[in-house]
Amino acid sequence: MAVESLEQGIYTSQSDVWSFGVLLWEIETGGNAPYAGMAVSELLVKLKAGHRLEKPRYCTDWLYTVMLRCWNANPKTRPTFEELCDELNRMHKQETNYLAQTTIKENQPISTPPRKMYHQLNSLLLIARLSRLRTNRTKRSSLTLVPEATQRERKTSGGGLVAREKTSCAL
Repeated sequence: MAVESLEQGIYTSQSDVWSFGVLLWEIETGGNAPYAGMAVSELLVKLKAGHRLEKPRYCTDWLYTVMLRCWNANPKTRPTFEELCDELNRMHKQETNYLAQTTIKENQPISTPPRKMYHQLNSLLLIARLSRLRTNRTKRSSLTLVPEATQRERKTSGGGLVAREKTSCAL
């Protein structure tokens, strides 16, 4: 949870970006619990002192840098979901590996196989797209699931329902 959320109960799209960075970390660690066993008061002190989750073992430097940007102490300097989506799309289009290059010894278990990581990245791209909701003073946004989808959306979502932005006027 973002520092401003823990300290002041402030929840914004930028605190959601912090949480998205934690989600990336959880995926990269294969489901480890962030800050396991730490009391909220202790966590707040550590976060305010600049402590951040460690880089997961098989995480690329690039993706860990994205996580660190999500965990910036100043919410105004964190990336937006639109920026994150664009950045993840650029990475997805590149012909590079999503896992850090490491030497694996024979019979050593791999915590996250590359195929699984590829599917996880697609899930992250979908999450980022869903999170690109734009709001302002006169409009609120919500998601609605619709069976109609473009060919590109079907490919991304695996052929299932696709979330689309639905806008309504605030009263």
